[in-house]
Amino acid sequence: MGILLGTAILPHPAIIVPEIGKEEAKKAAATIDGARSVARRSAALKPDTFLVITPHGILFRDAISVLSETRLYGDFSRFGAPELNYRFENAPDLLRAIFKLNVKPDFPFLDVDKDAARSYRESVSLDWGVLVPLYFLTKEVPDAAVLPLAYGLLDPLELADAGLRLRQAIEATDRRVVIVASGDLSHCLKNDGPYRFNKMGPIFDDAIVRLVRNADLDGIIAFDPDISEPAGECGLRSFQMMAGAMQNLPVKATVFSYEGPFGVGYMTAWLDAGVEGDMSDLPESRSVSPGRAILALARARVEDLVQSRKTKDLSTLRDDLLAAGQCTAAEWQAMLTLCAGCFVTLHKHGALRGCIGTIEPVRANLAAEIFDNARSAALRDPRFEPVRPAELADLTISVDVLGEPEKIKSPSELDVKRYGVIVSSGHYRGLLLPNLDGIDTVEEQIEIARQKAGIPRGMPYELSRFEVCRYA
Repeated sequence: MGILLGTAILPHPAIIVPEIGKEEAKKAAATIDGARSVARRSAALKPDTFLVITPHGILFRDAISVLSETRLYGDFSRFGAPELNYRFENAPDLLRAIFKLNVKPDFPFLDVDKDAARSYRESVSLDWGVLVPLYFLTKEVPDAAVLPLAYGLLDPLELADAGLRLRQAIEATDRRVVIVASGDLSHCLKNDGPYRFNKMGPIFDDAIVRLVRNADLDGIIAFDPDISEPAGECGLRSFQMMAGAMQNLPVKATVFSYEGPFGVGYMTAWLDAGVEGDMSDLPESRSVSPGRAILALARARVEDLVQSRKTKDLSTLRDDLLAAGQCTAAEWQAMLTLCAGCFVTLHKHGALRGCIGTIEPVRANLAAEIFDNARSAALRDPRFEPVRPAELADLTISVDVLGEPEKIKSPSELDVKRYGVIVSSGHYRGLLLPNLDGIDTVEEQIEIARQKAGIPRGMPYELSRFEVCRYA
């Protein structure tokens, strides 16, 4: 019996292939590192087949095209690198299993060989949506068979059903298969990207990264088209087929990276299907502390905002910090794998100078959370004037990364040194961090949080507590 080992989510910009992107590829260093991590995670499970879902193959409105040529080929000549050429064997038994399920008149899989492609005035040469992910995957698993298919413009439930049928076909063979969901996120993150900026671009990217991180398969399948369509993405249908294939499995997800250095969102992720493998050679992500990267980013963001008229984006700040040795690529990567609310706090000569944050994550990863909150703490805290350049040398900056809030029944469950508190009543909500100078009792902590929430004295309220990891 065959087995679906897991699914890889990988973007497909040719610029992340170092031989093509060269110096420009360094701007997507997190994506390249993430793709290599996905490849290593995949290789640990010893797959013999990659089933690749691409947005850029032979596309039909009402069908999913499956390339059935026995031998597959492709190269990067359209990107100026014809020397990067590839030959793969297809998976004929898996093809047979797919088309054996193709018994209903409305079943969406379409067999496309060379003759069929010619009749559609198309080529069976592998497109970049297949080749870019395989560039990384086959460095770790060089002899795997490849079965490429292009999603159709079907509705989300049909795509998810097709994904489930693919898993059934895999289980009817003896193959060990990794499904590769190839796709970029929004193409509308910047005005100087491939399309003009659209406000739905960042919203789409934040939402889809969070859904993947939480392994929320239903949320991926039911994604709001009013967000995805103006975002200008090309990966959602791949992800919806992937989500269908992983339904009812003990899924665990790891997002290795997300960034948008060229105005297009790139995510790398692995969704584990509960199959054990040899992970002994994989780096242990928890052994790398993100602390240096967290503090370096917070300070660099504040200094850039205060000193510059034209501020830098997140990827440019990352490049500056890596080049200056203020953090390592592994430390930056460890920060990208976290998704949490955080508070950025500024002090000047020991006195508070600004503190703004988020109780729960609202961005795709901790780096993006710090990037936004550092701006608010330096420039938008209503209690203070914006930070001036002359003050930078006197500032100390700390970042509190919040754990998951949990509701409590009584103040006796609080500890002013260990737990922060959230006081809420209806739409009112106030928060106070733990272990603050001058706050010595739980009663003081609750009272200050109540006042911050604007809850009138005597109004009933609920309490929640949370722990923090403070970087200072």
